Amino acid sequence: MNKAVEDSVKRLNTGGRISIITFHSLEDRIIKTKLRKLENPCTCPSDFPICVCGRKPIVKIINRKPIIPTEVEKGENSRSKSSKLRTAEKI
Repeated sequence: MNKAVEDSVKRLNTGGRISIITFHSLEDRIIKTKLRKLENPCTCPSDFPICVCGRKPIVKIINRKPIIPTEVEKGENSRSKSSKLRTAEKI
C-alpha cells in the first residue's frame, strides 16, 4: 500500500489532491505515516541545526485530523462507522 500511495502522488500535477478513505485502523495508520513521510522526507538527525540531506517535501497535508462521518450518516449507513478520509496536496 505504501508504494501505491507514493506512485499515485507522483502521477499528480502540482496542486493536485489525493483523498484516501480507510476503513480499518491499521490501514489508517499506514496512510497517515506515509503522508507524513512525504510531507517531511528529511532524514537528518533532529539535533542538526539545518537540513543537510536536501530532501524536499512532496505533499502538504490538507487536514491534520481525518474527516469522519457524522452521527446522522452513521445512522443512515452503518458501514461508514469506521471510515476516515485523509487528503493531501502535491506541492
